[in-house]
Amino acid sequence: MSFLTELSNTQFKLNVVVSMAGQFYSRFQIDSGLIIPSENIIVSTASLPALSVDIRNVRTALPSNTFEMLDYNSIISNRMGASETRLLNEEIVIYIGFVTGSFHWSDYREFARGNVNSITKKENAYTFNSRSSIDFLQKNIFSKFNSLSQPLSDVATSELFLYDVSDFPDSGIVKIGDEFISYTGRDITLDRLTGLTRGNLSSVPDNYDADENIFRVDLIEDNPLTILLQIMISNGGGGTYDVLPDGLGISPSKINVAQIEAIRTQFFPSDTYRFYLYELGNALEFLETEILQATNTRFISEEGMIGIAILDQVIIGAPTPTIDENTSSGFPQWSTNSDKVINQIIMQYNFSPGLDKYTKTQIFDDLPSQASFGKITTLTYKSKGIQADLDGAGIVSNRATRLLARLSTPQTEIRVKTFFSNADLQVGDKITFDHRYLPGATGGLGIHDQMEIMSRGLDLNSGTIAISLQYTSFISVRIGVIAPSPLIINVISDSEFEVDNYGIGYEIGYNVRINNEERTIINVSGNILTVDSDFSFPLNIGMMVKFVDYNNATDEQKQEYIFISPTGGNFPDGKKNYLISP
Repeated sequence: MSFLTELSNTQFKLNVVVSMAGQFYSRFQIDSGLIIPSENIIVSTASLPALSVDIRNVRTALPSNTFEMLDYNSIISNRMGASETRLLNEEIVIYIGFVTGSFHWSDYREFARGNVNSITKKENAYTFNSRSSIDFLQKNIFSKFNSLSQPLSDVATSELFLYDVSDFPDSGIVKIGDEFISYTGRDITLDRLTGLTRGNLSSVPDNYDADENIFRVDLIEDNPLTILLQIMISNGGGGTYDVLPDGLGISPSKINVAQIEAIRTQFFPSDTYRFYLYELGNALEFLETEILQATNTRFISEEGMIGIAILDQVIIGAPTPTIDENTSSGFPQWSTNSDKVINQIIMQYNFSPGLDKYTKTQIFDDLPSQASFGKITTLTYKSKGIQADLDGAGIVSNRATRLLARLSTPQTEIRVKTFFSNADLQVGDKITFDHRYLPGATGGLGIHDQMEIMSRGLDLNSGTIAISLQYTSFISVRIGVIAPSPLIINVISDSEFEVDNYGIGYEIGYNVRINNEERTIINVSGNILTVDSDFSFPLNIGMMVKFVDYNNATDEQKQEYIFISPTGGNFPDGKKNYLISP
């Protein structure tokens, strides 16, 4: 029996395996590849909540994975040792697989990873809760302060005295009350800052009593995702991003640095934000509000590493996994409603720390949507990092336009259960969804569209991966690459031939044409193509292999490649023209 056949057999039992403190525990014995000691087959239940993201709400859901282990012969009690806190903060990894008779350990998938944050014993079982790695972002940062050791008048410009200046740089900016003061010198012996400029950053000088708190202010100006990495890693994490005077101090090994860098390069190569960092408080809230919301990204945790998902962005021409009727279980749930339509977005930016307000506001409207649903404003975006002199108007216009394109029409959502073979799909991933009996984006039955995964969870009863899908703002845009038209460089038979270095552009099932005769590809091996029957004429080197016309092409060909409408308008099936991608 093949691996994929086993996965589709619903009679097999789902197995949950937990790795903790150097031991493996499970519900059932693994078929092969790893032997679980019999005394460790004690996992009785598990709860693995779905991870979800929301295009409207930047707050990160922090699901707590829970599993229960029976304390047969006091095995867990004994392993906890003399201290009941021994297993707290231990890293746990949860794997899922099946008991089929031949399901190898290498085919199990890691589904969740975290650290134990609570343990409860009830009767003869222990319940363990683990927290996500994202939870470690909940720490106060950039809140260093000291206090005035002497009063400070509103006209003093030579010096100010603190109880301790060791946490302040040799020159910089401090905040006291609502005033920002720049200084050019630091005297460690006398604990004073010298060379003052009062009322900095458009603030107003004031009088202050002794013991008034004075905060250090740090200026940072860089790409927003570079700032994200610097705040997470600085203060002890090590490496090239450990450059700020404060931060979370997370090791780069716990962060998917390469993934964040790739998103930065692909989608935000020229964006620059500026922040004055002081009294930030909770780092997670700051990063969500000021970085993730402004870039339309969300935190995710994958294999215990902190990463981000980029929402409502596609890489034009990039291949996407397909979920269809052959890789899903049951009938999907399709729904659409207008309850969450948003057709006006307010963007506030160019924050002035001294004035404590945003000095730029732009309002973006979708007039056709307002004509249909009335004016609906529920989104006001604020960003302290986006500044007018750093192309702030261009950045907010791009963000608002994209959001309106997605949110100004009723939102369609599809909930589907897909087989275990798709367990590696993550929130934020783009997939192609194919189903004959669901309404398509342009009307009628039949959907073959790119969609975005908004939630992902495990259905323990069926052993399937439950996901919810939404359209991106690209649904109204048909995107494709130019179709291949290589020359034949070698003839094997009149139904098998080799093309000039473009076999990768073809798939089994594609319909092609040579000299106005059409055939269907039944095999692709490197650059060698095999079609379903001989051509009626001899094939020769130098002949061109073309795609068939639009009406005879498969849905997959129409999805990946561009076609030219014979009329210059919509195609005969009512679908729009293509946006050409290189």
